[in-house]
Amino acid sequence: MRMQIIRTEYLMCAGDFPKSPDWESIHADIARSVQLINHVEQGHNCVESSGSSSLQKDLCPIWREAFVSELKSLGWQPNFHLADTLNIATPFDASWSVGNRHTCVELETGDIQHANATLCRMALGIVKGVIACAVLVVVHDAHRFEPQTTSVAFAQVANYLDLWRAVRVSEGLLVVISAGPSQVPAMDTLTLA
Repeated sequence: MRMQIIRTEYLMCAGDFPKSPDWESIHADIARSVQLINHVEQGHNCVESSGSSSLQKDLCPIWREAFVSELKSLGWQPNFHLADTLNIATPFDASWSVGNRHTCVELETGDIQHANATLCRMALGIVKGVIACAVLVVVHDAHRFEPQTTSVAFAQVANYLDLWRAVRVSEGLLVVISAGPSQVPAMDTLTLA
């Protein structure tokens, strides 16, 4: 079973970058990397535990490794730090240079505190003009987790999306992508007007 992008939410969408070929290429790289997550998982000998959340935590490093490895093969820089410019030590999973700014991407599997902290780092980078584009990818796997668990990750992040939509910038793109099994119907992309 392959993963796919189910939904793309544009939270900040200002300037020329969101309409550029650079964004189209970046989105295609992310979509390709999302599709490879389950290929690695299928070859991994996972033992399902009694709690779905512990299995999800066990698989998170496997999913992240597959995702980042594919991005790296496409020319992205893994474990990218912006400590000098943002004074934040936590790295992003991967980055792509866009002129003198960066596109940063982070993969998340449902830890709401981590997801919100990541959105804060991403938004700060966009506001300061260091990040051109930031993408948070939230992964779900309906066949491995109970239905309420698979929907909670994106739903929890979605509770805070209006906050990020309210932040106005002259240039920048902040995106949350929901990824899941290929048999889940893709939803329409929602765009910030």
